[in-house]
Amino acid sequence: MMYEEGTTIHRSTIELLDKLDEYLKQRDQYKAERDTLIDDIAVLKANISRLERENEKLKERNYQLAKINDKLYLNNYNLEQENEKQLDLLQDFSKFIDYKLEVIPLTLPINTIEVN
Repeated sequence: MMYEEGTTIHRSTIELLDKLDEYLKQRDQYKAERDTLIDDIAVLKANISRLERENEKLKERNYQLAKINDKLYLNNYNLEQENEKQLDLLQDFSKFIDYKLEVIPLTLPINTIEVN
């Protein structure tokens, strides 16, 4: 084998070793990234579980608030109905007072008016 062939083989071997070293570094980087991603996945799974639990609690709270809202709506409706009855009674009472004022002469002194 000639010196030039040996030098060429030596250079090729060095280039191959450099490439191998580069690929090994790349492999190690990929492994490190993979490990980081695996850790991230574990954290994300834990977050998903926590968020699902919180979501269930919020659903229950929403259900409870909806029940309270329904009760308040019903109470409000009942109060509106009662208010209408009271207004009707006030109107009837006002008409009654107006009628009494028409029937009783206003010229009489107040102490002579009989109260029935």
